[in-house]
Amino acid sequence: MTGFGQVYQPFPTSSAMWRESSNGFQCSCCSEYQYTITGDTILNTLTYHKLQKTGVKYQEDWNGNCTSNIAYSINEYVGSFRNDSTNKLINFIYPSGSADSILYDFNLAIGDTVPPSQLNEHGNIVNVITAIDSVYSGGVYRKRFKLDDCSFEPQQLYYIEGIGSTYGLLSPTFCPFEAIYTLECFTIDSQSVYPTSGASCSLITAGDEILSVNQFSIFPNPTNGLVKIESNLQLFNISIFNSSGLLVHQKNVNFNAFSLDLSFLPTGLYSIEFSNNEKQLYKQTLIRE
Repeated sequence: MTGFGQVYQPFPTSSAMWRESSNGFQCSCCSEYQYTITGDTILNTLTYHKLQKTGVKYQEDWNGNCTSNIAYSINEYVGSFRNDSTNKLINFIYPSGSADSILYDFNLAIGDTVPPSQLNEHGNIVNVITAIDSVYSGGVYRKRFKLDDCSFEPQQLYYIEGIGSTYGLLSPTFCPFEAIYTLECFTIDSQSVYPTSGASCSLITAGDEILSVNQFSIFPNPTNGLVKIESNLQLFNISIFNSSGLLVHQKNVNFNAFSLDLSFLPTGLYSIEFSNNEKQLYKQTLIRE
């Protein structure tokens, strides 16, 4: 596939939010967070846009699976980016850096290797562009780059102009295995840009009463079909959505520990959500192998 000749879309420079999550097995990555632009700074005579990461880090259970019990809050400056629209590049300076480097290159062609960056461990992860098309998102067409397939492909990796990686703005580009990184949604001026379905893009804060009180444990994850769920609650609802946001399974629960057979689901990436009286309690990415 080839992309349309639309106008290049740079990153926004204010009022944007990348809402993300990460989880897995024994990964020390169980988190929900967002990146927001907090202002500008001048570095080496050039204007950069500062990024702040805020959210929560969750504890793991004794077996190494993510729980919904908050370990600590996240609030840190992660670096600053600069648009180089002439060359279709996003340059980035990390907090400890003195010079920028390429974070995203949106001028690649099919067959090109993604240049070394922090995202691919400075080139140690080899990512190749296998297809290019365009997606209509946020009122404009954006070029989308498909990166080489993962062996079991639970979560296809794309780079999208003006948005970044579908694994997350600063997330690593290795194929998901025991650590899974996901760009849940992206907004500009509080309006949903990604995904295109107009999904809710709520802010994660450590002071969220629901997150700090209700605890859920889901294992194993990835799963070949059977998962065990434990909670300090006894009455709640479970909803499972596929990677397109479609509801594929729903169950009312009145036990605080039980097994759920998902062997009927095709292999792939899902979102499992827990709610009570239409109020969301917890959400986690689930891989069906």
